[in-house]
Amino acid sequence: MPSMVLGWPRAGDTIREDSMALTDAACRNAKAAEKDLELGDSGQLYLLVRPNGSKLWRLNCKFGGRQHTLSLGSYPGVALAPTRAAREAAK
Repeated sequence: MPSMVLGWPRAGDTIREDSMALTDAACRNAKAAEKDLELGDSGQLYLLVRPNGSKLWRLNCKFGGRQHTLSLGSYPGVALAPTRAAREAAK
């Protein structure tokens, strides 16, 4: 079990991918950093926050034994709920 301080993981803690789903508030409050930041949801869906501030929905999936990354739109143009529906449709 990771050590938690006020509900946040410490540096070096390993968090399972399915431990917490994204919320709309987390998407809204995501800030740009020096490098790309990936905020993971469930089912290989994530919000990619670029250094220029853009927020893009991405989905990792496999076709023919090879990994591909699908683009599902930009946030807030495409909200969280429709993106999850698009993830299910892509399966």
